[in-house]
Amino acid sequence: MPGLSAVPRAERRNLDDLKGNTENLLPLIAAGAAQRERERQLPYEAVRQIAQAGLYTCRIPEAYGGPGGSVSDVIGLLLRIASVDSNVAQALRPGFGFIEGLLSSTADGAEAERQRWFARYLQGAVLGNAGWEVGGANGAISARIVRDGEHYRASGSKYYSTGSLYADWVSAVALDEHDQPVSFVLPRDRKGLELLDDFDAMGQRLTASGTTRLDDVVVYADEIRTRTVEEGRRTIVTPFLQLFLATVQAGIARNALDDATLFAREHARPIKHSSATRSVDDPYVQLSVGDIAARAFTAAAVGAWQLTGTPPPTSGLF
Repeated sequence: MPGLSAVPRAERRNLDDLKGNTENLLPLIAAGAAQRERERQLPYEAVRQIAQAGLYTCRIPEAYGGPGGSVSDVIGLLLRIASVDSNVAQALRPGFGFIEGLLSSTADGAEAERQRWFARYLQGAVLGNAGWEVGGANGAISARIVRDGEHYRASGSKYYSTGSLYADWVSAVALDEHDQPVSFVLPRDRKGLELLDDFDAMGQRLTASGTTRLDDVVVYADEIRTRTVEEGRRTIVTPFLQLFLATVQAGIARNALDDATLFAREHARPIKHSSATRSVDDPYVQLSVGDIAARAFTAAAVGAWQLTGTPPPTSGLF
């Protein structure tokens, strides 16, 4: 399937719009999630709907035409999505991480990058990742980029290309002639750029985290971008990505709670010697489902606590 086409520029959205759009999308994303997982059906439509609903733009400041949301706002939306399909939620990680990098960058050219990419996000663009590789030390890069006249050519193989099969743009990194990392972003349909659905690790196989091949791909000079993450330097992007993943896991816990609750209410029956006439009234069922609920609440609460620095309320997270 070809990459997702960017949608036309929509009218300016605020945070309430994004929250409402998220709630409207949840049943659509949830429908068929289990079947997609069983049959390895990639959720192209779900990611397209999320982009059209403007959810990727949550953190874009108002000065650039965005809603001006906080990290807490992003995490709140993400938790809701992850609670119905964690594959979809995890596939969004590179796109949101890219925006955090733009927001935090103080490098030369960073402002021009913000203007360019925020405009694309507001038009509905989806961005995927192709930075990591296998076969070497963690974080090692073997892909190469060399100058070719006024432009460049890149070759190499990437893995863990999360979200790239759903993307309009693919962010990658390669080493130049001086062994220095160079970041660049390519359009999904660029000749020589090949994306494979071959991710076979345990869990979340629909995140499109497989192989990206760069076969002598032309990289135009204006596609080289400012590095927002430098080796050996601390950046706010890393803890953001960690929090993002933790929130996906909290959503998985919530999904397990919803499944357990639904099963107890609609399918289970009390054992013959139970004191209850309904499964939901059996004290052992209540104990088991209550334990799942406590764990799911704790997972979400820890994420909220990390953001605010204060314990969250005992209700309202779900």
